[in-house]
Amino acid sequence: MDKIEQELFRDISLIIEESQKTVALVSEKDLENAILAELQSFLIELSNDFAFLARQKRITIDYTDYYIDLLFYHRRLKCLVALDLKLGEN
Repeated sequence: MDKIEQELFRDISLIIEESQKTVALVSEKDLENAILAELQSFLIELSNDFAFLARQKRITIDYTDYYIDLLFYHRRLKCLVALDLKLGEN
C-alpha cells in the first residue's frame, strides 16, 4: 500500500469513527452533505487524480434501480471509486 492509499484509509477511518459516534443523531443524507462539504479540500489535498462524477448516481441491474451515494474517477489508476454511505447495520 503506497502513501496515498494509507492516507486515504486513515482519513476515511476517522470519518467513519466520527460518524459512528453520531449515528443516532444524523441521517445518511446529513452524513452525505457533511462529507460533500469537506470533500473538495480533502481530494485536492490527497491527489489531483480524483474527479467527482456524481452524487446519488442511479445504476440499473436486472431492471432494479440502485443508487451510489458518491462516485469518483481516479485518473491515474483509471478506475471508478464508489462510496455507499450507511449508518447502523443496514
